[in-house]
Amino acid sequence: MNRNIRLFMAYRVVSRLYFHLPVLFLLFWSLRAEYSTVTLLLAVYSGASTLAADLAPRLSRIMPAMRLVLLGEGMKSLGLALLVIGTMPGAVSLPMLLLGQLVGGTGFALALTADGGLLRVAALGADAETLGRIQGRTQSMMFIATLVAGFIGGVLFDHEMHWAFYAGIGASIASMVVVLFIAEPPPQAAAMPAGVPAALPELAKLKLTRNQTTWAGFYAITRGFTLAPFIGLLPLHFALQNVDPYLFGLVLGLFTLGGFVVALWGAPMIAWLGPQGGVWVTFGGIVGSLALFATSDMLEHHGISIFSSSLVGISLLGIAAGAIRSVVTTRLDLQQLTMPQRILVFGRMERQFGYLSAFLLICFGQLVERFSITVTFACTVLALLATVAASAAWLALTTPDKTAAPGPMTPGGC
Repeated sequence: MNRNIRLFMAYRVVSRLYFHLPVLFLLFWSLRAEYSTVTLLLAVYSGASTLAADLAPRLSRIMPAMRLVLLGEGMKSLGLALLVIGTMPGAVSLPMLLLGQLVGGTGFALALTADGGLLRVAALGADAETLGRIQGRTQSMMFIATLVAGFIGGVLFDHEMHWAFYAGIGASIASMVVVLFIAEPPPQAAAMPAGVPAALPELAKLKLTRNQTTWAGFYAITRGFTLAPFIGLLPLHFALQNVDPYLFGLVLGLFTLGGFVVALWGAPMIAWLGPQGGVWVTFGGIVGSLALFATSDMLEHHGISIFSSSLVGISLLGIAAGAIRSVVTTRLDLQQLTMPQRILVFGRMERQFGYLSAFLLICFGQLVERFSITVTFACTVLALLATVAASAAWLALTTPDKTAAPGPMTPGGC
């Protein structure tokens, strides 16, 4: 393993030290702001990162991957700095917080999108198999870094609410320093690799098959109904249970841990269950988790503490989140598409998920303020079931005529 690859792996680990992430909600909540304002701030980040993900491929045609990563990391640190400035005692500024979320979300998307290009620079000339091995080796390290940083961030926040954000700024700056030490190849060698969409107008005409549209929608719906509650509802739920800040990282880390376990060892189990079984694991995990949160008060009357049912609920949600990608990749047939077209399909999926997540976060804010968090959890379950039912109805209505050649997937595929 050469020096560049080791530096790339170090960058991936350091850049995933999200010390501030578990306590971001607590920072906003400590301002005594309305919950709808908090969810708006969270939705701005989600929307900005989604929009920036569309901008990144265009920037990659005029800017080397290394500089795009540096730009993204710089914007991430600037966004955190704006959050600190906007929450200083006696100088709280909502416009500053909105700007911080906008800048930070954009930087996150730019750095994440350029990550793959940076790997190609670090491992110049490596084949797809080698790149895959490097990706696999860093995946576990990234999960561990996120878990450890989350716990440390909670401890730092417990001492002073800005310390976790100072640590996050330091991590972004440190990751930029690591990237600067990666030896940049000659311009001709660092030219855009095959597979980066250069002809966007041509790719924009790509028409997905019914099977691809179905599973792209499945990905967006399940990811949206998993990540939005994790970002906006679960932190409020645990805050109302007076969970100590230093435990926030550990408690919310169960979500990441559940997803990590499934992503690492769950593929054989999902393959054994079959496509339908994987779908039921995903939907069952999401519905079961949200239902546990919605009925936590009722369960407490039967001797099950709210904290215990909540730990089971967040673990189920993490398991469901980890299963989504495995389920989709086994059914989303992209073998006939070129690499640029595959990138476009995955980009569309992420964009749909991002917008749905932002929409749900805003809805959560309105529901919690008008009713309660328990009602909001219940409404989220009903909304998911209604969305699935509407999707199934749409599939039934758009089923090809029986005399036509059968498609790659039956209407009951979801």
